[in-house]
Amino acid sequence: MILLDELPSGASSGSSPAVGSIRELVDGAWRNDVALEMWIDVTSEPIAIRLAGTLDESTGANLFDVIADCVARGGRDFHLDTSALRMDSAGWPVMERIRQRVHGAGGRVRWDRDASA
Repeated sequence: MILLDELPSGASSGSSPAVGSIRELVDGAWRNDVALEMWIDVTSEPIAIRLAGTLDESTGANLFDVIADCVARGGRDFHLDTSALRMDSAGWPVMERIRQRVHGAGGRVRWDRDASA
């Protein structure tokens, strides 16, 4: 990430095309953020997990850990709401690992398979 405080000394707002380009990059960077947001309802059956953001190898590790913790605490039935999830080819192996972990514990997991990049 480029911080505006790290601009070259003497550069002022809009003083050169390079500074303007950096500002556009910083201003638009949030659009490509790989953050994954999760809302988890462990009181429901199945355990409901709503996902928003991007599922990739990095963010998928967090999701896997959450589900593994729920399984360790006795959770066996999961529903993942993926309607607000962006996922590319790196996200599918994460979903498969989750499925294997839950099935290995005798449970089941369902999700909307239309998540796309």
